[in-house]
Amino acid sequence: MKKFPHKCCRCGMCCISITCPIGQRHFNISKDTLCPGLSFDSNGMSTCSLVKKNLVPIGDGCCIKARAYKNKIKYDFAALPYDLKRRVVRQLRQML
Repeated sequence: MKKFPHKCCRCGMCCISITCPIGQRHFNISKDTLCPGLSFDSNGMSTCSLVKKNLVPIGDGCCIKARAYKNKIKYDFAALPYDLKRRVVRQLRQML
């Protein structure tokens, strides 16, 4: 199993960014379609209906290699604090 330096915080960025191959096949959607298996609780924690069915592994670690910028400073998304990642995703969800 691959080791990730940053634990999964269930922010949901990975699922919003791209639908996984298992979700694509299960829901018959493209990788660019927002996965209908993705949901969020009132605290902004993501949940996947396919994980609940043991079809998709989750929680190995934050592997998002996205770059986040603020005031012209580049940040590694995976290394950001959990609460900040959830806030970023909450704002992104409002734009979807």
